Amino acid sequence: MSPRAFLILSFACCTAAVPSSREFWFRDVAAERGITLKNVSGSPEKNFLVEQPGNGLAFFDYNNDGWADLLLVNGSTIAQFQKGGSPVARLYKNLGGGRFQDVTAGSGLEKLRGWAMGVSTADYNNDGFEDVYITGYGRNFLLRNNGNGTFTDVTEAAGVQDLSFSTGSAWGDIDRDGFVDLYVSNYVDVAITDFPEPGSNPTCRYRGIPVACGPRGMKAAKDHLFRNNGNGTFTDVTDSSGVGKVTPRYGYGVAMGDVDGDGWIDIFVANDSGPNYLFHNLGEGKFQDVALQAAVAFNEDGHEQAGMGVSLQDYNNDGRLDIYVTTFSDDYNTLFRNDGGLSFTDVTGPAGLRSATWKELGWGTALIDLNNDGFKDIFVANGHVYPVVDRYGFSSYAQRNQLFENIGNGQFVDRTLQAGPGLQILKSSRGAACADIDHDGRVDIGVINIDDLPNLLLNESKRNHWLAVNLKGTKSNRSAVGAIVTAAAGNLAQTFLVEAGSSHMSQNDKTVHIGLRENSRLDRLEVLWPSGKKDRFTGLAVDRILTIDEDKGIENSPGYHEGAKKAASEFQNVRPQPQ
Repeated sequence: MSPRAFLILSFACCTAAVPSSREFWFRDVAAERGITLKNVSGSPEKNFLVEQPGNGLAFFDYNNDGWADLLLVNGSTIAQFQKGGSPVARLYKNLGGGRFQDVTAGSGLEKLRGWAMGVSTADYNNDGFEDVYITGYGRNFLLRNNGNGTFTDVTEAAGVQDLSFSTGSAWGDIDRDGFVDLYVSNYVDVAITDFPEPGSNPTCRYRGIPVACGPRGMKAAKDHLFRNNGNGTFTDVTDSSGVGKVTPRYGYGVAMGDVDGDGWIDIFVANDSGPNYLFHNLGEGKFQDVALQAAVAFNEDGHEQAGMGVSLQDYNNDGRLDIYVTTFSDDYNTLFRNDGGLSFTDVTGPAGLRSATWKELGWGTALIDLNNDGFKDIFVANGHVYPVVDRYGFSSYAQRNQLFENIGNGQFVDRTLQAGPGLQILKSSRGAACADIDHDGRVDIGVINIDDLPNLLLNESKRNHWLAVNLKGTKSNRSAVGAIVTAAAGNLAQTFLVEAGSSHMSQNDKTVHIGLRENSRLDRLEVLWPSGKKDRFTGLAVDRILTIDEDKGIENSPGYHEGAKKAASEFQNVRPQPQ
């Protein structure tokens, strides 16, 4: 028996009884929980660039029942695209407890055809229901949530159509008017019939091997920024805002958040084979790319990277939003520490991460606390773009995803091999997103695998205390996108961004998940709303889910697991303390 077969067999044998002392433990429950869509993204050979990025996924509560539902985005093939495309997405309803049912039929999603890529969600019209934006090759879709389990394609009427090769998207209220605006990153500007043949020019070789061409040598497509007019329509402000003044690059991951604490939402874009963008919001609808000055355009060696996925969160609990970017193999995924004042430092080496991702090719990612110890860990979805590498032995098309534990001193430790059978799976992964699907207080992970079935990695790690917070904006946008939540318990102080769009063309559940280690009470919880309003709550019990209304304060939340219902009742009448 080969060593790899023995390792896989060993993990398979241990899944029946999971020791409660395991710091990290994940197992794949996609099939048993009803998640069965097999991804399609071009031909198995991946001879053309459009076939390589794969797809994303989104966790979001589309029906407001308190449980995170799941939307999987699907691609197509060149032949099928020329006939109109393939079904773009599949919607799975969380029935409670993390079991899902395919509810695509009758939702309106089943009518949509194209070559979809990624997804982000937000309540763009503030009607109380999360809407969906799907990016793709050739066309995108804005899907208005009708509140009855159905969606309507309002892309053209809303003015957010983009007919290029769109990848990432993200939402944020750039002008603080109470409505979320939309940024769309684009890749290359090439017709479906004009992608060059593998090996046809010098940019079409990898280590001397003929492979799919690009993106170098192809025309980069221009990104777009759409301002929400507040009446269901948007205005393209790409040029007037300043984001259209930069040289177009090959855009992938997008994240929006206030990186310098000035109260205005900024935009970070991970670009493939070129410098990244960091658009600083100057107010009055204007942006300036400060990536070079902020030291996030290149890595510490001064090299441009093949940026794929991105996560914008505070990894070191200093109250500032840091940036983690995944990249191609033979390079390292980059951790940029936010030093304040629009200044970042590449700390990948000191963090113990520089060599850890060198052999892998990273896509989806998240800075998120997976063991509830109060420090955000790193998850990375990996997979090569060239299936042909399997013939040569220096890399592999199917790769193991990775988990790095944040040990609280600015450093990370690779826990992949100790994290259970779910982290030993070998596939070519792309999008990744996170949510606590069963309300047990532990964050689970969904992964899209190209030309394969997805993974739903159930978190059965060591139990620690936790608190989950859902925000409901009133003066702010309804989804509270862009809100900053800070939490203090004992010697732990943490900061969280409510984001809409990140990873690789994917969307995490917007619930703020706070790991609290052994702390059985939260000393202080503060919310800085996008409107600028600040709320503070003190002395909160934990191991429960709370909803905070911008006007009314703490409410009971639907979908509590049984252990939290009784404890939550004491907070029905809690109101924020004025600042």
